[in-house]
Amino acid sequence: MKKVLLPLFLFYFFNSFSQVDSLKKVFHSNMPDSLKAEAFTKVCMFYTNNSPDTCLLYADTVFRFCETKQLKKYFPIILRLKGIANVNKGKYEESLKFYFAGLKYAEEQNNKKETASLFNNIGVNYWYQKNYLKARQYYLLSHDLRQVLGNKKELSKSFNNLGIISVELKEYEKALSYYKRSLDIKKEIKDEVGIANCYNNVGIVYEEIKKPEMALENYKQALGIFEKINDVRGKLVSLNNIAVIYKIKKEYPKAEFYAKQSLILAKEIDDKEDVKSSFDLLAASAYNQSKYKDAYEYLRAYCLIKDTLYSINTAEAMQEVEGKYQNEKKEQQLQIKDLRIGQQQQEINKSKIIKYALIIGLCLFIAISVLIYNRYLIKRKSHRIISQQKREVEEQKKIVEEKNHEIMDSIRYAKHIQEAILPHPHFVDSVLKNNFVLYKPKDIVSGDFYFVDETDACIYFAAVDCTGHGVPGAFISIVGSNGLSRCVKEFKISDPGKLLDKLNELVNETLRQKMHESRIRDGMDISLCVIDKKNKTLKYAGANNPLYYIRNGAFTEIKGDGQPIGTFVEEENHPFTTHSIKLQEGDTFYVFTDGFADQFGGPKGKKFKYKPFIALLSETAHLPLKEQSKKLEETFDNWKGNLEQIDDVCVIGVRV
Repeated sequence: MKKVLLPLFLFYFFNSFSQVDSLKKVFHSNMPDSLKAEAFTKVCMFYTNNSPDTCLLYADTVFRFCETKQLKKYFPIILRLKGIANVNKGKYEESLKFYFAGLKYAEEQNNKKETASLFNNIGVNYWYQKNYLKARQYYLLSHDLRQVLGNKKELSKSFNNLGIISVELKEYEKALSYYKRSLDIKKEIKDEVGIANCYNNVGIVYEEIKKPEMALENYKQALGIFEKINDVRGKLVSLNNIAVIYKIKKEYPKAEFYAKQSLILAKEIDDKEDVKSSFDLLAASAYNQSKYKDAYEYLRAYCLIKDTLYSINTAEAMQEVEGKYQNEKKEQQLQIKDLRIGQQQQEINKSKIIKYALIIGLCLFIAISVLIYNRYLIKRKSHRIISQQKREVEEQKKIVEEKNHEIMDSIRYAKHIQEAILPHPHFVDSVLKNNFVLYKPKDIVSGDFYFVDETDACIYFAAVDCTGHGVPGAFISIVGSNGLSRCVKEFKISDPGKLLDKLNELVNETLRQKMHESRIRDGMDISLCVIDKKNKTLKYAGANNPLYYIRNGAFTEIKGDGQPIGTFVEEENHPFTTHSIKLQEGDTFYVFTDGFADQFGGPKGKKFKYKPFIALLSETAHLPLKEQSKKLEETFDNWKGNLEQIDDVCVIGVRV
């Protein structure tokens, strides 16, 4: 993972809680009001990134104090700190309210320095939301003011931010120009950290435009400076970037060497994101050197750290989880078998004892008294044996229960992994402004999943039904989600038919799904839609599953191709068909899996079927989509009643 060293809005005025406590004491002292306001403003700065909620609490306090004491000059910076705290909480709209309020005060006071900082932070807000054109607009405003003020250090940051935005917009020549201007200023003011950051960012541009040698040269220059000044964070980023380049160049021993150095530093500063990235690089490097044991250990470590960060998307890791699950299941079966053998042996021993007792009784009838005593001894021994065997049975039962618990833990672990790959509801709502997602897994984990993503030009959404449900279906869903993400992000495919062709190729490749080398015959059915933002069109392609849409009350169905994703390579496989629809305001589109229509229920215990499903969509189409989702879920639950849910359910509605 390449890292951009972006000086956005972090504050480093102090680095210990003792200094913060000293500043708090100033606020409660007899010092002038202006010093109190300044001290508490710095307290807010400290908590901006460490504890945004604490920052907001103190910011409200100092704002009221300044309002009472007529210290309006502190209003812009206090409001800016509240904006930054809200960005760190992911509340971007709330953040903008504070930024623009602060901007109003700064402009009234002709405070150009704070105005420039607010313009920069507004740009950062839009950068986080991936609105790069808006971000550049405010970065340029900040740049122009800083140029007038002649603050070279801040001006170099503006050039750096503009360079990063240019990279996001794929304007690589502009990016290099901005980074060069930032680098020139950094050299002039002898800002070694800034110089190294610029080299790293220039390296990223060369990496993007497929010039790995130039990228490597810049990354190593950055590393040299960070090592000179002993900047651990900078060294970590540079080592990681260098490892990525050597991986691209297929020089895997060197990639492994630098990734190991990166891992050491990441663990040293307890940066889990970089620990994960280093393990990812090490796994790939070891695998490509045929060091499969090392690759397995690195990948296992990668999966564990990624789970703590709620994200995972590698099919190989899921296969390892499946293998562990199957092994544990076999162990459980062996334990049960051993338990049964022990019980049988107990019965055999008991029969032998009785047999021997009868023989001894017949043979030693005369010595009946001795026999009675002898039988007493035998029974006492038998009691000890039976007690011991009972204890062993209880221990075996405990082991089996523990294994069952471990298996359920593994399945719940798989659920966390699957939830991590699903788009977050906030992200879905930010991309699809008017939508609903009805998602009801049959088991703990699901074979259905939904996919939502966005690029500068297009919006993607899909409902996917993988082979089976539960744990097997969940494994295939990881492969499908990863494949869709690669088609959008890596291969940048916007035509849904071509995207499904590529997805089919990736699924076959991942599962080694060829007639002559695999018995796996798994795949998925999918309805995929791509909205072209500029041309206001929706393109659709489907593997077995259709697209429904309602326009001005009229229902229309577009059928997908009669073939799944995941057909064998040697079988006849036709390209998927792309259908295009010119969008009109109010159009409502539905993609779904077969779980809703196939559910048994009602008074006769029959399937719900598609005709009533279409009627239900048409009858509720006039409702707001969130209410329509509730109506669908109520109808499903009422139809199912006390019967078991037979399949996973996924229905997505989108209104233009």
